[in-house]
Amino acid sequence: DKDSRDVLAQVLRNTHYYENAQYAAQSLRHSYGPESLEPDYLLMQANQSGLEQIDALERLRERGEPSRILEILPRVQDHNEDEFVGPLVGILLSRDPLPVAEAAPMVSSDKSRTASVAAQILGRAGKKAGAKYADDLISALQTTRKRWQKELADVLANRADSPARLEELTTTYRWLVWAAGQLEVGVEELVAAARLQDRRATPIREEAISTLGDAWLGDDGESLLKELATGSDARIRAMAAAELHRANPAAGETLLAKSMGDDVSVTRLTNKATADDVRETFLGALADDNVAGIALPKMAAMGDVKGLYVAMRDSKLKEDIRLGAIDALGTIETDDVADLLARFGADEEQDEMLRKAAWRARRRIRRAVTQAGGTRG
Repeated sequence: DKDSRDVLAQVLRNTHYYENAQYAAQSLRHSYGPESLEPDYLLMQANQSGLEQIDALERLRERGEPSRILEILPRVQDHNEDEFVGPLVGILLSRDPLPVAEAAPMVSSDKSRTASVAAQILGRAGKKAGAKYADDLISALQTTRKRWQKELADVLANRADSPARLEELTTTYRWLVWAAGQLEVGVEELVAAARLQDRRATPIREEAISTLGDAWLGDDGESLLKELATGSDARIRAMAAAELHRANPAAGETLLAKSMGDDVSVTRLTNKATADDVRETFLGALADDNVAGIALPKMAAMGDVKGLYVAMRDSKLKEDIRLGAIDALGTIETDDVADLLARFGADEEQDEMLRKAAWRARRRIRRAVTQAGGTRG
């Protein structure tokens, strides 16, 4: 009867004795019958492992109800998480079609495991799920944002038992933000997520920022990226700069010129750029002593021989900047660069100090080429 089954289920969940757990599992199987999945759902919640859970997982893979699997995810005991949670999530994510209808109401669950996996299901469904389930996802984002902010306030005020709950909510919130980007819904919530301030929000903010450059967000996304790319958080600033450059290269170039004093942002902005893309911006930056030390190594790293040659010959630049350009050319170890430096060193119209520096840089290249055993481009 029901009472007996409830008692057996409690034994299965709580006992520390394998024999008792095995007896409870066998009794539940006998009570429900060999074709029932109820014992399998209960086995996933057991305190003990090694109770035919492998067979139970296979049956759940073939016949398990997605809503029930989502429901039991948070009941898997922590010490069995690695053994059972991954396979259960895999069962849900491998279903074809995905159980979107069952997942949609679960994104608002106060159980982090359930809400996180439900968000992954919706996100994998993509835009085709957007129109039908947008309200569920946006509502979940609003609720989770408020819960996250309250939990953060409790942690900061030492009212929380531990930061573990905030960490769980951070994971859930991040998955919800990712899903919103995949469904292309919830602009206001994505903006709110990107603007969170505490360092504990970094995973959430980064997820939101990675979406802001997508075309469907339009001017709202680009405006916020420009704002974040000049903010106080170096990590967020650099990520926003890179995303802006991906979404709108022209806006990225403008931002690059303004960000030349920030090495991290410059690296992000030029990560996928060619020397031709950024040459004029870098050359323009050489007039500023404060940023030339960033521009010259970047030009060298990109192999911008043309830009460095222009800088080396530019009499309007300060001598130490031109010397820096010569040194940078000396790190590009090719015969062609060695020839350029030789021609400059032989040019009697150039300053004597610069000519000597060019010969020294050429000798470094020639030694490197010789040691490498041949010629280079």
